[in-house]
Formats: sequence, structure tokens, C-alpha cells
Amino acid sequence: MADDLSVQQAREVIRQIRRYNAVDENLCRTAKRVLPDVWKSLENIKTQFGNSIDLLSSELYSRPAHFLLEVVQNADDCSYDEDDDPELRITLHDKYMEIECNETGFTESNVRAFCAIGQSTKKGCHGAGYIGEKGIGAKSMFKVANKIHVHSRNFHFTLDSRDELGMISPKWENSSSYCPGWTTMRLEFIDDEQIDAVREQIHLVQESILLFMRRLTRLDIEDGGISTTITREIDDDILTIRRVRGSQTTTRCYFRVVENLAAYTKEKKREGAKETELILAFPLDDDCEPLRASQMAYAFLPMGNFGFNFIIQGDFLTAANREDILAELEWNTTIRDSIGGVFMTALGKFHNDSKLRFTWPMFVPRDSDVPSAFFSSVVDDIRLSGFHRDIR
Repeated sequence: MADDLSVQQAREVIRQIRRYNAVDENLCRTAKRVLPDVWKSLENIKTQFGNSIDLLSSELYSRPAHFLLEVVQNADDCSYDEDDDPELRITLHDKYMEIECNETGFTESNVRAFCAIGQSTKKGCHGAGYIGEKGIGAKSMFKVANKIHVHSRNFHFTLDSRDELGMISPKWENSSSYCPGWTTMRLEFIDDEQIDAVREQIHLVQESILLFMRRLTRLDIEDGGISTTITREIDDDILTIRRVRGSQTTTRCYFRVVENLAAYTKEKKREGAKETELILAFPLDDDCEPLRASQMAYAFLPMGNFGFNFIIQGDFLTAANREDILAELEWNTTIRDSIGGVFMTALGKFHNDSKLRFTWPMFVPRDSDVPSAFFSSVVDDIRLSGFHRDIR
């Protein structure tokens, strides 16, 4: 590949990052001897910056193992060879966890962004459907781990939160055992409490985690000999998510309606985007009847439950914790105000289904179902859609 670097070139990239962060040993010794006053100021800046990174890592998410969602998202953002089915493997051991992905591997720009704050590896790719934007996702791993080993192509390095600026200053590591052709990360847990937190979150992983991934079609999780496999399949309007755990298989089906919206609003974080995709997914039971149950809203990953009986997926811009929609942004209100129109499109499709043409009202929300101030207007929009569409 054109982006492939030799081991020597990859090692030089790691050295350059350390020099840029002023943690290179030779550079530090020289600066301390030649420019002592500048050195003291630099040390103060590094200390304060390091404290800020620590605070970001520890307080970014409300749940200790939220980084699992980041791991899945990052895998979906990656590039894959056309002949490969995008796959992510997570294996939990006693003291560490391995994350393996059959992506094409890290480029130099990926590594530099991975070892930085606020520099997403996917900048400028929103038109292609990338969902990574925060540039801080990798740092969420340090909420449960103090050291991360990374092996991808010819890059082999570690990040250690106990070192000076260790979350963003990689150290070269001689390659160890890892799956060739895959990107492998090994997370060394801080303590048993974090191991228990991750194990609990892994056991709570729902099959819906793959619902709106763009590329990832398979997630394998192994913990203590217990294997869980989640797969995603799309057949016309029907999206099927299947989870196999031991001898138990769970299947979820959704009637899926997709609509591309013109991106008229000017939003810096979506600069260059000409359109954005809005998806509504209606849960069905084994008899293809509406499954009346409150569903999550997604910005590719779960944001929260706002009381709707169907799933809403939009490229909403959220706060850094990915749990709060930025309600004041025109980009977000434009997506929200389009939900009623997409629901109307769904009614037209329901008309061609022998069961849903009569049972679709079960998906219509009531005012009391949706307490969210941001989404409250959607209830009236959906009702108007139903009144204006005759599908009997």
C-alpha cells in the first residue's frame, strides 16, 4: 500500500511525536541545560496540560466502560479491504483486554491523531459517512486502563498514563505476538474494580449496538470461555440483528426507512457535507407485528431513550460525552424537524405490508411518551403525517 511505512520510518514517527510533546529524553536534557528558564515554563505548561488530559479521561463519560462504545465506533470508522467482512473481536482476560479489528491498518496520520487531543483521524470525511469526530475517543480507554499496547501494520507502540503526558506520548515497543493483518490493542487494567466494571458492561452489550454501523457487520466478544457473536444483515427494508451466546440465539427485526436530507445549514463540524442520512427503524415481533416498546435514539451510537416507539438515527451533533444533543444547533433542529416527513414515507411503505397497513398506529407516540423538550415537536409532526396520508 502507498501508505505503508517501513519499521524504521514508523519508529521515526513515534520519535517525532515525543519530541513535539517535549518528552524526548535527549531534547529534555539539552533544553534544561541550555535554556533553564524556558525549560521551567515548559515544565509548568506540560504539568497543567497533563492534568487537563487526566481530568478529561476520568470525567468524560458517565459510565466507566463507555469506551466500549467508542471502540465499536472506531472500528466502524476504519477502512477495510473489499474482500473482508468488517469484524471486531474483544477478548477479556484476567488483567487485560485485547481488541482486534481486521481493518487495513494505521497510517501515519492515524497514529498522529490517535496520540493527540481533539484531532479526529477522520476529519473531512463526513460525506463518506464517518461517525468519528471527537478526537478524544481513545483517551476514554484510560478510564479503565493505565497502559495501552498498539500493533498495526509496522507501528508498534505503547501509551502509559503514568508517564509524563503518557496518554499522548507513545513509546516504541518491539512487536510481540499479535494477529498479522489485524490492528491489535491490549489494554492493561488499572485494578480489579475496573476489570469488574468492564466485565459488567460487556455482559450488558445489546445486539442493537450494530444497528446503525456503516461498515461493521460482526462483533465477537469472549470472556472466560463464554463467547458472544453479534451480526447485522440488511435485506431490502428489513434489518436483522442476531446475537448468539452459547446455545442461545436472539434475533431482532426492524422495518427500516432511510432518507437523505439536503444539508442546507452551515455547520463547522460538518463542513463540506452536502447531505445527511436520517433513518427510522420500527421494531417488529416474530409475527412481523409492531413491537410496542420505548426505543433509543442514536447518533450512530446510543444517545438516550426519549420515549418513541421506534428508533431514530441521525447524525446529531452531541456534547463530548455523546449523551447530550446540542439543542441550539440548526444542524440538529433540521434533522429533528425532518422526522415527521420520514415517518410519512414509512406510512407509504407500510401500505404495501398486509399487517403493518393496519397496525402502524402503534408506532405513533403520545405527548406523555416524549418528555424531551428537544423532541416534543416531533409528536405533532408525526400526527400530521398520519392524518395527511390515507393508507387504508
